[in-house]
Amino acid sequence: TLIKMKGITKNKEDFFQNLFDALPDGIVVLDGSFSILSMNYTAEMVFKISREKARGRPSSKILPEEVEGIAEKALRE
Repeated sequence: TLIKMKGITKNKEDFFQNLFDALPDGIVVLDGSFSILSMNYTAEMVFKISREKARGRPSSKILPEEVEGIAEKALRE
């Protein structure tokens, strides 16, 4: 799917990835078993790992324990 913005045609996936990466907060997307699905550029910088290396790994191997606890609480609620 293509999106046309201000005269520039972009792939929809690229558009949303660029938007995700432009967010100032670090965002990590987890699945139900707390494996990392994706992360934005800021999260890569904060956790010092590329999204490619993080993808599929357990969040407990990448994220600090307190962040893991927040994720678990959010999932329960």
